[in-house]
Amino acid sequence: MSKIGFVDPNSHFLDVGNTTYILRQVEAAMILSHYINNAYIHNEFEDTYIVAGHMFMPFTVRLDKELQKIVNFMGVIVFPICLSLAMPVLIYNLVLEKELRLLENMKINGLNVSTYWMVTGLYNLILYWGTCVAFWFCGRYIFDISLF
Repeated sequence: MSKIGFVDPNSHFLDVGNTTYILRQVEAAMILSHYINNAYIHNEFEDTYIVAGHMFMPFTVRLDKELQKIVNFMGVIVFPICLSLAMPVLIYNLVLEKELRLLENMKINGLNVSTYWMVTGLYNLILYWGTCVAFWFCGRYIFDISLF
């Protein structure tokens, strides 16, 4: 059984074109398992029958929830892209340091290399944290995205 028929009760012609069949595999599998279980139980216990059925749950559309799903989906895609927008600034700083030989000039003037890397790493970390906090604030409190 793979079809369910819906008969129009108001029709006077019960056999001519008033039945609508919809292919529903899930319901067919449920009905088939019901028949198999009923046959097995009836074979083992002759005076026992199983009565089973199914009912569609009511589907109500809540527009605010559906819009929230769309905003969450867009946030999952857009926010990582926006966080990567700071990448050109970091690459520009690296290329500029290499081009102007800033590290070599600082070494000549007595800068310790570990101090240079500590300051550079701290600057980039603060820049990244500032960007993350700004995007987290916007996602959490302005756009109300559940990802945050």
